[in-house]
Amino acid sequence: MDSQVDNNQQLTLIKLQQWNDIVEDKEIKGKLQNEILPNYVTKMRWFGGKGHALKSIQIIDYVILPFTDLDSAYHLLLEISYHDGSPDIYHLPIAYSPIDVSSELQKNYSQSIISLINIDNKEGLLYDALYDRRSQQVLATNLANNCTIKQKSGELVFTSTPNLKRYVHEQLNSTSKILITEESNTSIIYDQDFFLKIYRNVDRSINSDVEINQFLNNETTFRHIPKYVGSIQRQFGKEKIVLGMIQEYISCISDGWIYTLERLDDFSLNILSHTDITSINKELRGSLTNPLDYEEIPEDLKKLFDKTTSKLISLLGHRTGQMHQALSSNNELSSFYPEKYSVDDQHSLFSSIHSLIETVFQNLKENLQKLPEDVQEEAKEILSMKNELIRILERISSREINVTKTRIHGDYHLAQVLFTGDNFLIVDFEGEPAIHFTERRAKHSPLKDVAGMIHSFHYAAYRSLFLNPQRKSEDINILLPFIQLWFHYISGFFIKSYLDTTKDAPFIPNNKQDIQILLETFLLQKAVYELNYELNYRLDWIIVPLKGIKSIIEQNRLGQIC
Repeated sequence: MDSQVDNNQQLTLIKLQQWNDIVEDKEIKGKLQNEILPNYVTKMRWFGGKGHALKSIQIIDYVILPFTDLDSAYHLLLEISYHDGSPDIYHLPIAYSPIDVSSELQKNYSQSIISLINIDNKEGLLYDALYDRRSQQVLATNLANNCTIKQKSGELVFTSTPNLKRYVHEQLNSTSKILITEESNTSIIYDQDFFLKIYRNVDRSINSDVEINQFLNNETTFRHIPKYVGSIQRQFGKEKIVLGMIQEYISCISDGWIYTLERLDDFSLNILSHTDITSINKELRGSLTNPLDYEEIPEDLKKLFDKTTSKLISLLGHRTGQMHQALSSNNELSSFYPEKYSVDDQHSLFSSIHSLIETVFQNLKENLQKLPEDVQEEAKEILSMKNELIRILERISSREINVTKTRIHGDYHLAQVLFTGDNFLIVDFEGEPAIHFTERRAKHSPLKDVAGMIHSFHYAAYRSLFLNPQRKSEDINILLPFIQLWFHYISGFFIKSYLDTTKDAPFIPNNKQDIQILLETFLLQKAVYELNYELNYRLDWIIVPLKGIKSIIEQNRLGQIC
């Protein structure tokens, strides 16, 4: 038994006469909202409000999902308010299990246990229902049968394509398991066949993930995504809240992040075992707007860069370009047809990033003493560069850039692509978690996604150097110039392939200066945003975004970014 469960004083006890008291009894509901849920929710990896001071949690709605005639789960919708910022809505399914049949939960999924519970003098556990195999199977069955479950108000609506129904009816002994590595959502895999994503942070507006997956599957020929199968929605009249989406499962070796870190380890080992690294040409050739592919880099560097990896990174650039072409291919659906990227858009982008810089640099200044001494010096140097950053930013509003804006991925980085061994598939079209759902559907320059991926390469490169527990301190100075080399050329392979794929596309500027302005603006935005994130959540990672900002400034001084 997990120590948290074994040590009962760590879990609050809640007493009920019957199971439905959990949502219908005013006093019990109050205890749940005021004591139990704040303690539980704020510890969960999927809770994104850890940077805010919690004000209250209220159960604003619930739906009943029956397991049997006598047993059910409640899918709670929680409005979580903060002392600063707008409230969020979170989705938390709950269920009850007698204490004597809860051994699997206690042993394997202690993070699912919310509280102790006593129903009519029978002891048990209140837990997150997604960890219950009954719940997992009921969700799949309801999806397969396209069920609509009536509620006190509105409905819980399950929709899916016929292939899920065939699977459920043919796989009588199907197995399901929950993925415990995710952060913002919770996912369930069914027999390596289907992948059900249950959304935690939800809203009464259109879900970009479902919308874009449906669009790419139904309206385009782009197939480098998992196939869309169906969704779970809470409906009240015309109002909908998407609670989940199911897709065909894709067998993959890893995601792009893990793959890249592994290749960086290989690259670093190659450098450290090289007989004469002083002879290696460390001059950076090519630039953001004139990138090189693998065949164009100096011969001595080709021996350091694995050709297969270089070609796969180029493939990722190609897939990214294909995705953007697909997202901009429809001139009929108002939510997807391309629009002019206006001067007002440029000024708005400048204002939002300028405001972000002011906020984040103030946050950095206030938290300076919390940083390790060596990192403090790096942070002070970045603080002194604020005016230079703003001068770089001013370029976005200095001239009109004649391009279109389209729907984009919105939160594009290496962990959002699956690596199958010879291909990359793109996932998670929810958009940036820190912005509101309606804003996630806004149209932008697709180069914002490109900058997100370049920034992800930078994060991987410097994480492998500074945050690798296996890295010897004496090796860091040896590797540093080569890690910079790796980032420069890998980013170049990606960008060159992307620009070759999207050549003449209306969302790409027809001159290199405008491409550079857009890319360096979005790179700056991403780096400053990540600096703020690490300040709030992972201080031990803060050296990485600090290096990212410094790199933008230094390369801008040289007239290039990558």
